[in-house]
Amino acid sequence: MRVAIQGESIPYPIAVLRGKLRLSGVPYLETEEIISEVLATSSKRPPTEQTVTKLVRDRVKSHHSAALPRFDILIKYDLSRSADRALPPVVLVLEGASATGKSMLSLPMILNLAATRVIGTDTIRQVLRAVYSERDHPELYCHTYQAYEYRQVGPKELSPIVRGYLAQCELIEPVVRDLVERIAQEGADAVIEGVHIRPGTLKGLSAGVIEAVVEPGEDSHRAMFMTKHAAAKLRTVSGDHATREREFQATRLIQEYLVDMARRAGVHILQLSDYDQAEKDMCNLVVESAKRIIEMGGK
Repeated sequence: MRVAIQGESIPYPIAVLRGKLRLSGVPYLETEEIISEVLATSSKRPPTEQTVTKLVRDRVKSHHSAALPRFDILIKYDLSRSADRALPPVVLVLEGASATGKSMLSLPMILNLAATRVIGTDTIRQVLRAVYSERDHPELYCHTYQAYEYRQVGPKELSPIVRGYLAQCELIEPVVRDLVERIAQEGADAVIEGVHIRPGTLKGLSAGVIEAVVEPGEDSHRAMFMTKHAAAKLRTVSGDHATREREFQATRLIQEYLVDMARRAGVHILQLSDYDQAEKDMCNLVVESAKRIIEMGGK
């Protein structure tokens, strides 16, 4: 499909409309039906983006009217951002310890936001390994739950495992902050996920930042952690049950620290029992944030 923008005919990313429909709460099958109907609409000349949006809106109104108010908020948010450069992009930040489900949850949200900036803090850690040697910063060359063996920072009353985790954050968080500031300047929607972001530390960087700590509950967290080698096919984690059990206990301390910090910072705690519901909850957060930003004028 092509659309006319500023007198030019360009390919149109249907993924953008598909994402808005999903954010609005339109189910997958109905989303695809609406998209198919819009694509089947023929015209001699490429329609404008506004015409395409109206076609989609008309079908949302007739097929899934309950989603219409949310769809209208998202469209208004986009139009407001076009008219006012001060309005920020959406920067969705999923936080939590290893094996809480944040990486898997980020996948549908990348599509729903049509995010063109996707960042994982594990990748930042890997890049920093090219900057800092293992001799100078051995805490970068291991999992978060192992870092305490090499370096610890933070209040002495905290668990050594948490203090080791904080040692990794001390190196990685400044990079995340710089990236968020750059993304906000660019105006690009983004999804950031990773353990190396303490809840609340990105507040104030942009009104478009949405932080959420993913919390599956201890039992589910343990099951997800213990099966990470088998289910996720990761080669960097041990397949030994006893080793993984010890590592989970360490990881759970980090998760409890993050959940407690989220409560104190007023950061949303996303209860993960299944991914479909968690995705819906995240979509709700995005729409609520868009509505708030429109009302506050980006402040």
